Amino acid sequence: MLKLQAILGIFVFWGFCWLVSNDRKNINYKQVIIGIGLQFFIAIFVTNFSWIQVAFNYLNHGILAICEATKHGTSFVFGYLGGGEVPFTVEKGNESKLFILALQSLPMVMVMSAITSVLFYWQIIPAITKFLSKILEKTLGIGGALGLSSASTVFFGTDVAALLIKPHLKHMSRSELFTLMSCGMATVASSIMVLYTQILEPIFHSQGIALGHIIIASFINVPSALVVALIMMPQVGKTTGGHLVMVDKPHSTMDAITRGVGDGLNMLLNITSMLIVLTALVYLINNCLSSINLFGEVITLQKIFGFIFAPVAWLMGIPYAEISIAGSLMGIKIVLNEIFAYQQLIIDMASLSPHTQLIMVYALCGFANFTSVGIIIGALGILIPERRSEVVNLSLKAIASGALANCITGAIIGLLS
Repeated sequence: MLKLQAILGIFVFWGFCWLVSNDRKNINYKQVIIGIGLQFFIAIFVTNFSWIQVAFNYLNHGILAICEATKHGTSFVFGYLGGGEVPFTVEKGNESKLFILALQSLPMVMVMSAITSVLFYWQIIPAITKFLSKILEKTLGIGGALGLSSASTVFFGTDVAALLIKPHLKHMSRSELFTLMSCGMATVASSIMVLYTQILEPIFHSQGIALGHIIIASFINVPSALVVALIMMPQVGKTTGGHLVMVDKPHSTMDAITRGVGDGLNMLLNITSMLIVLTALVYLINNCLSSINLFGEVITLQKIFGFIFAPVAWLMGIPYAEISIAGSLMGIKIVLNEIFAYQQLIIDMASLSPHTQLIMVYALCGFANFTSVGIIIGALGILIPERRSEVVNLSLKAIASGALANCITGAIIGLLS
């Protein structure tokens, strides 16, 4: 029954994309079918080979090394507040109270940003990006500029992915620009993946396995977002060619580390401030809603989200008894962000089956939220100021396409798991 739900959901999600398409006559169905096949190929390939689990084990060792290295750095600067040795006796059961998110987990964003910057300088990430872009160009027939930028979103946010093809941005068609934004909304940056693995460890009992699922989700989400975007806004006419642009390339490995730390610091401050403000706003809204009593239950923002997105959760192959909680998680992710949603998933995991937990890990893995709109508008507005109004007009539709791509990925996992 759950697999039938997921199959129905996949067709409903694609059908909705077709329904809101701005040019149904020019949808390239061959392109769409190939993109759908690519999604299933990636999903089936990574879920049916035992050596993938071996790779996850290696990833686990790498993640543990990064966590331990970050802990050494934070404990050196912040002492026991950063995870160092506690200078007093802690009562049994109160160990978790010593955990401080901003001083122990979030600094990993800076470490990963520095590592990513170095890998980019050493030409490792560009080589992988070029390889992925060629696959997308050959299979889906998209232009070089869109192929490079969409492949780059597996590692970076839309802002960096757009920067890598800066000279080509102004020449991209409206469809290509929208598709780039959609890919950015549907994926997550590598610099923040490690943070997700720490949050999700209780589900998988291993950060390496958690990271493996996050990486797989990002890889599936690229063709998923491309298919959704190309249905909603088909490409008409000639595509935009492109090549990778090394903008302001670092002069050395140390320069790459320094720049990566700077970018990571900005990201850390942004995440910290957003978590503080959004947590406060949710509390205020729930406080205002607490006076409303419906059917004997106090109304909260989470319950409203659960009601609105419950049908979406059901269409991903989630049992009826769990769709309210799953729908709430989807709402939190879209209105707030995926970090809040993953944290709430851990709180609610006792009420969800392993099947539902796995689907939600994939469905929540994307930047499709209102916070990301400001980042995309700000970044693209600077890179192509002459098209800023166009970016603003496309932003809300890009949230919808990114979220739909994540839901389709969740449904595919629901079908295969």
